[in-house]
Parts: sequence; structure tokens; C-alpha cells
Amino acid sequence: MPNQPKREDVTEFVLTQIADIFDLDKDYIAADPNLRFRQDLHARSMQYFPLISMIEDEYDLYIDTPHFQLECATVGDCPGYVMKLYEDQHS
Repeated sequence: MPNQPKREDVTEFVLTQIADIFDLDKDYIAADPNLRFRQDLHARSMQYFPLISMIEDEYDLYIDTPHFQLECATVGDCPGYVMKLYEDQHS
């Protein structure tokens, strides 16, 4: 099994990607892990695809889009979700 990425590295990566995709300041995203994708960031389905793709490429994961949307309601949910998927898919 490859070395599992550190949670802080995953968090940094995910927050950077979210800030880029939603054209927001990363500090704004990082300041509130309870920001909800749909309600607060007004996420559309098409905005999930680049985020999921970048996470898949960075961590060699397969992510089911509907499952991601269900499990990652908030920005703060994402790093833990990625960590769990990594553990499940690389053990």
C-alpha cells in the first residue's frame, strides 16, 4: 500500500481546488468548513466534475459522483471522505 497522504495535505489540496473551481478566496473557504456546496456555494453539477477529477488524479482514486455529492455536503466533509476512500481503495 502506498503511503497514505496526510490529512493536512489532503485538506490543503481540496481547499485549493474548491477555491479555484468556485472562484473564491482560499482563506474564505478554509475559514468555514461548514460551507455547504449547494446552499452556500450554489454548486451546480458541472462544478463537481472538475473537483472529483482532480481528486481522483491526485490520489489515484475512483469517486462515484452521486456518492460524493451525498457524502460531501460541506467543504469540511471532503478531506475525511478522501482519506476514507484512499484507505478503502489502497489497502
